[in-house]
Parts: sequence; C-alpha cells; structure tokens
Amino acid sequence: MSNEKTKIRFQEQTRSHLDSSENEADPDVAWRDIQAAVETVVASTSNLNHKVTKNQRIFSRSITLMGSRKLIPSGSEHDGERKQIRSRLSKSRRNDREQWWATKAKEMEKAATIGNTTQLYRPIKEIGINKSSVSQTISKKDDTLICSQSRRLERWAEHFREQFSYSTIARQCE
Repeated sequence: MSNEKTKIRFQEQTRSHLDSSENEADPDVAWRDIQAAVETVVASTSNLNHKVTKNQRIFSRSITLMGSRKLIPSGSEHDGERKQIRSRLSKSRRNDREQWWATKAKEMEKAATIGNTTQLYRPIKEIGINKSSVSQTISKKDDTLICSQSRRLERWAEHFREQFSYSTIARQCE
C-alpha cells in the first residue's frame, strides 16, 4: 500500500470485519470469514485505477462504481443509493464501450496508414464472430459434397443407421 492513510484504513476495516469471526470454532468457516473480510477490505481501500481486468472494455471508473455498489448494505432503505449507482454505472459502461471502440478504430487507422496488414486485421479477427470448430463439410458415399441442409441431415441419419444396424455389423464380421 502506497500511503500511510490507506494502510491505517485497511487495518481498521480488517479489524472491524474480523471481530465477528473471532470465536468461530470451525477452522474452515473461520478461514472463509477471514478471506471474505480481506477481499472486502482490499476492494474498498485499494486504488482501483490500477486494477487490471480480463475484460479491457471496462475502465477504472466503472470498476470503482462496481466496487462501491458492492459496499452498499442490503435493505430497502438503500434502494435510492443503489439506483443512483446503477444509473451512473450504466452511463460509465456506455462511455467505456465508446472509448474502447474509438481506441480500436484509431489502432486500425494507424495500421492502415503505415501499411501493416497484420496489425490492421488482428483487431478485426479479435472482434469478429468466432468460427465454429466443427466442420460443416459433409459428403456422400462417392465423396461429392452435400450442400443442402436437409440432405445433410438425411446423410447423418443414414450414417448412424449404418453404424448401429445389426445386419451391417454381421456382414462386416463374415
């Protein structure tokens, strides 16, 4: 922790969260309480601007709002506060998306002006629709391709009838 104020705040909040679990007899329950307390305190005291997320479309302001939303106590008396944070969070997420798309567009423009096709098409590949890993190529017994969806289904049915047919198995054994 970088500054003394954050360190003191961390220690005080940790102490207050752990006071309730001091008399716990079961070590597993006590450990889970300690883990939950530390996670809660870290989320509330850490500088969330430095948090790295898996989803780079979410920026620090949205992460901060998500953290503050988690700290609101339950109960209907806090509904107004939750609603206000939800509204601010949705606006922040919208701004994050716009900023992310603008950044991607600038990267692609820069790559296009330089003439770097690898850099230009990498974001397209990342953003684009993922291709199915299953091959859609189905062929007849004479190795000609089947293009019709209904014929593909018929061919699959035919294939499995052959696979599970007792008469076919008996003929193969002879």
